[in-house]
Amino acid sequence: MFLTVLIIIGILLGLFFVFGSAGMKAGTKSKGNARLTGIGILLVSLVVLGFASATIVQPRTVGVKIALGKPTAVIGNGFHLKAPWETVEKLDGSVQNDVYSSNSAIPVRLGNNGKANVDASIQWQLKTDDAMSVFLDYRTFEGIQSNLVDRNFRAALNEVMATYDPLAYTDPADGGQDLEGLAKSVRTKMQEKVGTQIDIRSVTLPIINFDEPTQNRINELQAETAKTRIAEQRKQTSAAEAEANKILERSITPETLTSKCLDIVAESGKSPIGCFPGGGVQPITMVGGDEGK
Repeated sequence: MFLTVLIIIGILLGLFFVFGSAGMKAGTKSKGNARLTGIGILLVSLVVLGFASATIVQPRTVGVKIALGKPTAVIGNGFHLKAPWETVEKLDGSVQNDVYSSNSAIPVRLGNNGKANVDASIQWQLKTDDAMSVFLDYRTFEGIQSNLVDRNFRAALNEVMATYDPLAYTDPADGGQDLEGLAKSVRTKMQEKVGTQIDIRSVTLPIINFDEPTQNRINELQAETAKTRIAEQRKQTSAAEAEANKILERSITPETLTSKCLDIVAESGKSPIGCFPGGGVQPITMVGGDEGK
């Protein structure tokens, strides 16, 4: 509005100099200077008027025309003419990615009454088909991001994390952080909070930084889990060894012993007589038998 007043003043001032110079004495230097000054002011005012009467809305963006504080129309992307006293509030309809990490991580209360700082990110998109309604509620795109998205995202994350107990181990093999499941729950709850005005594309929870007491307890549970797994593995190994010994005992028969013995004597070149059951009798060697006949 202030710019419009300046344009009007400039145009009136330019016309004053132009028409005022007409009453001056012809051929004088003052008349020429006044006329040139008036024309210059008029040209500048008209150029400013041209810029004030046009706007460009970027792709995937909608604009809301505001005249004297009242929203009058929603315009799409492209070049548009408008009244110089109108302003255009632009609402970005492209996908937004808000990241909360390090110092901006979101503090939450856990199901075990512990505390944590959650690194998170959320992808969201304003539904431009309801731009006027959203604008009437939040006035600016920054207001939408701050009051509709950020505030509800923090609330949704805290509600989900309040039901999450990282120390609840029902089975040693089931310990750890189900970050994907938590992220899906946050996305569902977040979509319920923002309704149809915002489309929640995705929620990611890369890491949860627990407070020191909770982290120490998790470390203890992980150590116990490791011991349990080692004990289970040893139990399985012992059972397998016992079964193998039973199979080996069942496989030792006189026939297998004889076969093994024959293999050994074949390699050593010794007599195989002792390899047979009852073969402990020493063979008798007859010497000089032919001469006695």
